[in-house]
Amino acid sequence: GIRKPSLLHYFRSKDALRQAVLDSLFGHWTERIPGLLQAFAGGRARFEALMQELLRFFLEDPDRARLIVRELMDRPEDMRARLRKTLEPWIQLLGDSIRQSQQAGQLRSDVDPESYLVHMVTMTISAAAAMPVLTDALPGDESSAGERHAAELLRIARSSIFVREADPGR
Repeated sequence: GIRKPSLLHYFRSKDALRQAVLDSLFGHWTERIPGLLQAFAGGRARFEALMQELLRFFLEDPDRARLIVRELMDRPEDMRARLRKTLEPWIQLLGDSIRQSQQAGQLRSDVDPESYLVHMVTMTISAAAAMPVLTDALPGDESSAGERHAAELLRIARSSIFVREADPGR
């Protein structure tokens, strides 16, 4: 409902507006991750908190995910630089945490920590971007299909990193 002249008062161009939106999206993670890491000492509680926040953020507004996908396709060099600046430090920190848990025998030893994290983010973003369309492919009403889709994504994330007894990936 905002008119173009009003937007241009605050943003000098469409590119400036796009940059501000991306700054806001990535800024959310810069603010939220430290609090989640401090609130949950580690293990399953930390994993659940981080995955739930990731899912909540993108599923509550799938346009966030669509924007990131679009930017990755249209402006890969810009996104590479942005990701390196804003996400790489968190990926390294969380990767180190995963390695410590692997050494303690809590997580699968065959998981590449940084690659796992990137895959979980990618799967969540692509699922959120596509879910409004793909939920029609699942039987049942749209809201239950979305919940099923999110629950399955969490199950995949959990089962691919946590050790189960007699697990050959241990």
